[in-house]
Amino acid sequence: MLDDLRKSYLQSQWSPYPSAPPNTVAVENSSEVAFFTGEAPGWIGGKILSAFEMGVAVKDFRNPTAEETGDAVWSSIYLGSIRGQREIKYKSMTLVSWKKGTLSPEPYSAQEVLRTGDDVAVQLINHELKIILLAPNLIAEPLQQMVTLENAFQWQKFFYLIRQYFDEQNFLEVQTPHLVLSPGTELHLEPFSVEYVKERFQRKLFLPTSPEFHLKKLMSQGWGRIFELRSFFRNDEVSSTHWPEFTLCEWYRNYQELKDLAADFLGIISLLKKSNLIVGEVSEPETWSVRQLFAKTMNFNLTPNSTKEDLQLLAQRLKVSFREDDDWSDLFHRLFLQFIEPWLSQRQGPQFIVNWPPEQAALSRMTDEGWADRMEIYWRGLELANGYAELNDPGEQQKRFQKDLKERDRLCRTQVPEDKSLIQSFERGMSPCSGIALGVDRLFMAAKKLNSISEIRFFPFQG
Repeated sequence: MLDDLRKSYLQSQWSPYPSAPPNTVAVENSSEVAFFTGEAPGWIGGKILSAFEMGVAVKDFRNPTAEETGDAVWSSIYLGSIRGQREIKYKSMTLVSWKKGTLSPEPYSAQEVLRTGDDVAVQLINHELKIILLAPNLIAEPLQQMVTLENAFQWQKFFYLIRQYFDEQNFLEVQTPHLVLSPGTELHLEPFSVEYVKERFQRKLFLPTSPEFHLKKLMSQGWGRIFELRSFFRNDEVSSTHWPEFTLCEWYRNYQELKDLAADFLGIISLLKKSNLIVGEVSEPETWSVRQLFAKTMNFNLTPNSTKEDLQLLAQRLKVSFREDDDWSDLFHRLFLQFIEPWLSQRQGPQFIVNWPPEQAALSRMTDEGWADRMEIYWRGLELANGYAELNDPGEQQKRFQKDLKERDRLCRTQVPEDKSLIQSFERGMSPCSGIALGVDRLFMAAKKLNSISEIRFFPFQG
């Protein structure tokens, strides 16, 4: 019966989607005192809350708890949003319409036609409540919101504090393109492609997997300390710790080393801790070479000259499954994921992993001992960052591009063009520098001990 009355009101009587009365204030910004005194003469806007909507436990106003006070009977309505709510006590409630600046009583009672989730404006004078339906809730299912109010505001503050750190370090925040000719050639990066069409002109472009190439082009122009903080895109797995759209902070220091980037990471952690954005204690950091980790977890002496056959024998000894056509890097990753990452997840403080095998050099320099001069950072079971002492030799860079492109072709990966303008930037002379990309979503998850990226992102990936 009540649903029939609501349907009748919405179809025949209600003026659809009126504007809010002038100077309406959101309920979370309103004065709590006014509701207790029975005087809130201005209009207050918000949603009618129910027991499980918006993540708060509140009463359904259609079943108010009556309280006898002399000869008056009091009722309550809970009004609010995810950002705050108020209990409004009243003696009488009148449903009114708002048309052309005029209030008119409706021939229906509020209890007959209003539902939890409806967006309304209310006015309370002498404990008499006038209520206007602004936007009805037409969906029966309760709203499922994974992002809490606390996480939403702390995520906002997270960005502010990261930028504050780099500002204090005299960095310049830059913006690189959202559409690029080359997204990078690394084998494990699969890009999204788009088509630009203008009359007869057509060109394939890509969403950037990181800002790396463009930041290096700026470094070659002499910009020095730079960083970028925003979303990037990779066409790969969807999991609790990674979505195809994710947040990166990437920064570069000219003439400085990986240890300086490690100090930046710890500086950010310190600032977050001082601002109460880290749950629990932060233990002392530890630094390990990949060689040390192979020795500690697999009792194996890894050297820059270790062969594919060496890793096959190691995998057989440790009963790690592999394919006959696995190359050196495939075998390395199988062993790393099965033995080293679980060991790292048991360590309490940030873990800095340095001196990688030459096959894992990617865009990094080589050390005098033959290791790739790169660093990965793990903390609380998550891989957070990947940094290089950056290669700036144009000839060597071009060789690595060509090797990557041939391997992408062999593995049937998306074909991407070589970024010739990056080579030209190196040919102009790029200062020795170090750079690192930090997964900001994962850093927030680690800091807050969250289980899923959906606790940060308002809109789930729909793929």
